[in-house]
Amino acid sequence: MDDFENKQENEKKKGYTVDINFDKWYNRRNPNTFPYPVLATIVFLLMGFIWDLWHPGWIVFLTIPVYYAVVNAIKSRAVSYTLIIVLIYLAIGFIWNLWHPGWIIFLFIPIIHWFTGKKG
Repeated sequence: MDDFENKQENEKKKGYTVDINFDKWYNRRNPNTFPYPVLATIVFLLMGFIWDLWHPGWIVFLTIPVYYAVVNAIKSRAVSYTLIIVLIYLAIGFIWNLWHPGWIIFLFIPIIHWFTGKKG
């Protein structure tokens, strides 16, 4: 027996037990519990204070729902059509600067959900 188990056995003999919960508020194997918003805030502040990129830096906060959507898509092995359409819209806007006609692709979200039978 190792030292920890001996200590628990001795405490049980004394009449009381110590229940130690090794599972913290986070779980290293579950990416859903990773504090990504804290990381995004740190990146935003670094971009602002070091390079004075406050305006484009706020886009870092848009990656928060994208992170959790990607994690959930990988975990459930399901495609998120809404996420794909948002990424296509951002690509059309940033690469070709077609923000105005690009918004039309958002009309495909309810159509795709109607065809696939998904409600949300």
